Formats: sequence, structure tokens, C-alpha cells
Amino acid sequence: MDNLVLESSDKEKKQPRHSKVTYKKYEMSQDFLFPPSTSDYLPKNHIARLIHVIVDKMDIEYIESQYKGGGVSAYHPSMMLKVWLLGYVKKIYTSRKLEKALQENIAFMWISGRQTPDFKTLSNFRLSLKDDIKIIFKEVVLMGLEIGIIQGKDIFIDHTKIHASANPYKITWRKNIERRLSKVDEELEILFKHIDELNEREDAHYGEESISTVKESAFDKENIHSIVDKINTSLKEGRVTKEDAKKEKEVLKKTEKLLERKEKLEKQKEILGERNSYSTTDNDATAMKMKRSEEIKPAYNEGIATENGFVVDYVISQNAADTVSFKELANGATQNLGAKPENIIADAGYGSAENYDYLKEKEIENYVKYPSYHSENKMGDKFKLKDFTYDPQRDSYKCLNHQNLIFNHTAVRETKTGFQETVKVYHAEETVCGKCPIRAYCTTGKFRTLTVNPKLEEHKNIVRENLKSEKGIQLKKQRCFDVETVFANRKWNAANRRYFLRGKDKVNLEAGLVYLTHNIKKMFIYIMAKFDPLTPIKSIII
Repeated sequence: MDNLVLESSDKEKKQPRHSKVTYKKYEMSQDFLFPPSTSDYLPKNHIARLIHVIVDKMDIEYIESQYKGGGVSAYHPSMMLKVWLLGYVKKIYTSRKLEKALQENIAFMWISGRQTPDFKTLSNFRLSLKDDIKIIFKEVVLMGLEIGIIQGKDIFIDHTKIHASANPYKITWRKNIERRLSKVDEELEILFKHIDELNEREDAHYGEESISTVKESAFDKENIHSIVDKINTSLKEGRVTKEDAKKEKEVLKKTEKLLERKEKLEKQKEILGERNSYSTTDNDATAMKMKRSEEIKPAYNEGIATENGFVVDYVISQNAADTVSFKELANGATQNLGAKPENIIADAGYGSAENYDYLKEKEIENYVKYPSYHSENKMGDKFKLKDFTYDPQRDSYKCLNHQNLIFNHTAVRETKTGFQETVKVYHAEETVCGKCPIRAYCTTGKFRTLTVNPKLEEHKNIVRENLKSEKGIQLKKQRCFDVETVFANRKWNAANRRYFLRGKDKVNLEAGLVYLTHNIKKMFIYIMAKFDPLTPIKSIII
């Protein structure tokens, strides 16, 4: 019993002196003597402050000049641009969500000065930047140079396929259009012959010129209706039976429908241009094989040039081949940086005689792999050019069986971009190849042929030496995390794996905003790491 008393008294001693729960004062209707500022609630090192400083430093007179004036007052373009940039930073890519953020989010309230444009006004402003986005982008690149995040020295280039805002199953293919056009032409040819016979009997409209001479160029709705009127007149005058008149009208009606179908197919072919396909819901998008899923979907081929993970230029291509827009990216990077880079680094998808000639002409060090770079040192099913020994005095190649391949002729090839390259063709003797013991590893034809581009081989020798150097090895390693991570950040961290707008011009605008805000975030991280957090951002940028 005494023990129980002692235990209870010990518990009383161990209890805290203040066991009553207290709460902080909570009043939703609390009034302020002086109205609070939104700036008081926004951290001093918030990225919105950096966006504010960057846009204020820009000369946006080219945007302001688009405003006509008159009527109600307009929202300032500087504020609207800041709002959109902050929106893309915060993964807000649509105008309706951005409108909501302006009403609810303290950072958006601060940067907009508590102004709340509606979603339509926001959308219209974004679309108005189509012609100016590259100028804005360049100004941010120059700011990156000023603060030292980039030097314009080593430029890395790469492409990725981005889904278009289009139905993945509605794709128009060139082969289908050409097949249908051919079928329509065949049917029209038969019908024209029939109408030609009709016209010989009823020559009132076309005079002595037959339908076969005029062909479809004379057949519009008015002309067909005129022929129908002639048939009706002949029917009234009793020159044709009712049954024959009906058949002739059906022929004309079918001809009219076929001509309309042909006109539609020719418009589709015009939309195609040089492409093999396009999306029905976004005519500028091309069917491309997506790298990750291996599916064929409407997309754009987006290329970027980076340094230190900072995007110095971007390009939107309708061609699935990366090499086509290499020069455009290199030129864009040079213009944005204000000087040509020292080195350009890219993977094997960009290695071509045209691109190598460009780098040589611009005196830029070449670290661009060629397509066979990784496979040339591997054993394959067939002998490759490296397995043949060149004799410059005789201008011939010797195979592993010590037989000569003699120069036969030169040929000129033209690429899709219009670039012409001269190749030399070498042939072995048919009688020699037929008896060769290692023929199965060399050729399946009657004799072995080698097609050699001498200029390209010279470039490949230079690239090979560059990539094997200590500097080349370091740049090859850097390429993997310098440019590839930008795409990974865009698709996964920023959750931006497809476009929201349609049409190449709008997609170019959207990509510009994506990479603008990517660069702003890179600048923000760089500033926070290098400078004292209490240092005003304005003093760093200006």
C-alpha cells in the first residue's frame, strides 16, 4: 500500500508545470492599420524577383510598338511577359490556369501588381510574341554571358522528338495521296473520252474544240451545268431519249465529283511539300518515330545548342533527320552569342560532308561524330572501306585477298538539303571475285564495288583524331550531361512532354518560352550558389 502511495506521488511530481494547450491567435477578419504589401510575403531570393529584373532590363519597344492605342487602357506588355515567364517556371502552360494563379498565388500577385487579366487576354498576348520570341531569347543569352554562366566556347548540339497537339491516328501519307490521285486520273481519262463523244454531237458550247483538247481545265461547275442544259435542250427537242439523257447526266455528275476529289488531293499534296506525311489536326506536324515508345506519331523535331546546360539557341524542324537543321542551330548560336564558338560537339546523327564543310569554312573545331564512328572498329558481316588499302599513286584499293579495285567513274549525289557531293566508284574484276575464297564476307554481287567520298574521308580523319585527343574525350563525356539533361529536365521535371499549341509558328513560340524559362532557372541557381543570398539580384544582373 505504501508503495502505491509513493508511485502516485512520483507521477504528480513528474507532470509538467503548464499542461494547458495554448493556440496562436487566429482571426480571419483581422484588420491592418496600414495595408500590407505583397512584397512582404515574397521571399527576397524568390525567382519571381529575378524575372522582374530581367524583363525590366530589356528594351521591349518592339513589343510596345504593336499596340495601336485608343479605346480602353491595355495591360502593360512588360507585366504580361513577366507573368507568362513565371507561369512556365511554375509549370503553368495554359492561359486558364495562369488566370487562376493570378487570383490565388502570392508570387503572381506580386509580379502582376495585383492585376488580373483574363485567360483570353493572356492567350492573345502570348500569341503576339510569335515574331519577337527569338529577340527576347537572345537578350537572356547575352545576360548569361554577362554574369559568366556561359562563355560561348564549347557548344553541344542535339535533337529530340516532341509530340504535337494532334490526333495520333489522323495522319495523311504521301503514298496514299499519290495512289488516289493516280486512280482519279485514270477514271477521269475514261470519262473525258465519253464526254468527248457527247461533245462531238453537242458542239454548241465549245465550238470546234473537243473536250479531249480542253480536258479538265475547262471543267468547272458552270461548264458542266452548261453541258447539262444542252442535254436538257436535246431531250426537249427529241434528239435523245430520256434514258440516254439520264446516263449522260450521271457521267457528268461523276466527273464533277472526281474533279472535286482531285482538287482536294492536290491541296493535300501542297500541304505535304517535301515531307512524306502530315497530321490532319496539325498540318505542320510530321509523322515521326518516337525514340522512347518506338511509336509513329505527329511530332516536331526540336533541336537545341547548349553550353554548361544553358540553351544558346533552339530550332523547330519538320524533318525527322537531325542533320538537316545542324547549320541553322550553329548559325543561331553564333548570332545569339555575338561570336562563333571555338568547338561544336554532336553525336553521329550530325556527321555529314555538308556539316563538316560548314565547320571548316567557319573555322570551328570539329568534334562531330560520323555515322560509322562506333561501328568501324567492330567486326561485321561484310568487309568495310577500312578493310581496303588505298594506293594514291594508282588511285586504287587493294582488298584482303590482295586484289585491286580500279577506279571506274565519278558520280554526283544531291542530299535533301540540295547539297551536292562528288563520289568516286571503284570496281573489282568479276573473274577475280568469282574465285575469291573470302567472297562471302565481301559481296553477294558479281564483283565488289566501293563508293568513296574523298572529301568526307578527309573530314573523318580529322574528326577521328580530334575525338581521340584528351580534349575530345573530355568533351564526349561532357556532351552526355550538358545537352541531354536539358531534354530530360523539360520532359520530366517540368512535365512538358508535348506541345499545347498547333502550327509551326506557335510551336516555335512555345519552345522559346520553355527554353527562356529554363535559362532563367539556370541563372537563378548560378546566382544563388555564387553570390551572397542577401545581395540584391538587380545589382548582379545590371
